[in-house]
Amino acid sequence: MPRVVALARARFAVGVACVALAAGLLLVEVPKEARSSDGTLEFYAYVKTAQERLLTTGDGLDIPLLLQVAALEKIPSDSDYALLVPATQELAARHGIGQITYDSVAPWFLYLMLPAEPTSPARARYVICWRCDMAAWSRRVVWVWREDSSMGIGRVRR
Repeated sequence: MPRVVALARARFAVGVACVALAAGLLLVEVPKEARSSDGTLEFYAYVKTAQERLLTTGDGLDIPLLLQVAALEKIPSDSDYALLVPATQELAARHGIGQITYDSVAPWFLYLMLPAEPTSPARARYVICWRCDMAAWSRRVVWVWREDSSMGIGRVRR
């Protein structure tokens, strides 16, 4: 009988220890998570408008914010455009464009630029150049916005 009592006390002690551990974790981890989420909210506190919310999504895909803003400002909504990016993901990687970004940049601009429509570079009235060879386009394009030598928005000369 003493053995049964000792076993019952041991089980009780283990149960109390588990409950105490759970309560301790709750008291320590919940405030940490609350502070963590406050930091996230503070990080995105600049997002005030629908356009900022939209552009933050593209920025989260590592598509340059300035390129998105320039495309929206410089390309008329009733126009068409061609997106000029490196031809392969391997070339894009050499320019610091990751796989997910490379795969999502064309669909993202399709969504962002609506109702403007993407088309081939030969038919486009505007080009969005991101890590493309802008010098090769200089005879055919008037650059209406440039960030550097490989990122810009151009109007095609007709």
